[in-house]
Amino acid sequence: MIDRELYLPKSWAADPERRARAAIPEEVAFAIEPAMARATLERTLVAGVPARWITAGEACDVPGHHLRSVLRRRAAGRW
Repeated sequence: MIDRELYLPKSWAADPERRARAAIPEEVAFAIEPAMARATLERTLVAGVPARWITAGEACDVPGHHLRSVLRRRAAGRW
């Protein structure tokens, strides 16, 4: 495993008592899965992990979170 991130459902994010019982840190916020995938990919590439190809499901290709555009910017040296 290279990277991982806790997925926090919106209902949990808005429930302080539930968060406290589960010991979820305050800095962990709700994020849609494509945003989480993009952040994981960016962290992995910035760390210098080589990748010849990357796959992702359709859920990761929503407006504002296009993984393909992230990869193109990376290849062009714009981040």
